[in-house]
Amino acid sequence: MKSLTTTLAIATVALAATSIYLATELHAAREQAQARPASLFAAKARRAADQSVADLPGAGAASAAHSGATPPARTPTPAALPGNPDPQERAVRPQRGGGLDILNSPQGREMMRVQMKAGSKRTYADAIQKLALGRDKSDALLNLLADQQLREADTSSLLRGDRTAMEQARAQLQSKSESEINALLGPEKATTFAAYQKSLPERSQVNYYAEQLDALNLPMRDDQKEQFVSIMMDVKQGLPAQPQPTTFRDVDAMQARVDWQASYDRAVLDRASSVLTSEQYNHIRSVQEWQLSMQQQSLQRSQRAQARGSSRQR
Repeated sequence: MKSLTTTLAIATVALAATSIYLATELHAAREQAQARPASLFAAKARRAADQSVADLPGAGAASAAHSGATPPARTPTPAALPGNPDPQERAVRPQRGGGLDILNSPQGREMMRVQMKAGSKRTYADAIQKLALGRDKSDALLNLLADQQLREADTSSLLRGDRTAMEQARAQLQSKSESEINALLGPEKATTFAAYQKSLPERSQVNYYAEQLDALNLPMRDDQKEQFVSIMMDVKQGLPAQPQPTTFRDVDAMQARVDWQASYDRAVLDRASSVLTSEQYNHIRSVQEWQLSMQQQSLQRSQRAQARGSSRQR
């Protein structure tokens, strides 16, 4: 499975368990919604869960770990991948910062699974309607998606810190997930569903624009949204892959990423002008300009930090 429907379940469960943290992580989808919906959700939500543990009273060790060392990598048994890890393996897996891991608790796992199912129900509501799935088949699909996301969260936890093993495991998980969905929906509907999954990053961005416009009493029609999504996907296919900096210190790659985003936004908005009203067009352009200015400010901060670090080394 790809990686965007898993964006908040673990964090939401952590919030319910600790009554601390959460609201600010909800809308960071634009730049990270590139690949697999499930793994994105798991990784991002786990970061929020880890932070909530660090914020608990008496969690000094956890806070120290967040600011310093990375826990030693642990190699799971081959039989534990790519499916659900062995229960004994899960029970003793390393926990970041020495804090609690909601995946280790049956109650926590069930809460997280329910949250994942609820998230998938919102994310795939349009797809389920278009596929004309009955109630039972829809519920079976949502249960399957939740199980797949939980399985990927388990695997991500076991392989944290081993990027090569993580990529290999995710490829196997994706293949297995696709086979499971194909068996449930049949080849034709599974193909349609896979295409919808592929468009999730663009749909997330269009929905963000639509929410902004709706607040200004400039609502987008459903057909406008679908056309906008198609335009975004077409433009992306016509551009080289967006640069991916390996570290925050790679300011040249970060600048290239910002430049790519600016070119992409311009190309999208130029084509979308044919499906938007002038008022909608002007507001989306202002949103894009603001987002770009935020990226530029972040880049400038990284450049200043790098310059300070270089001066100290001298």
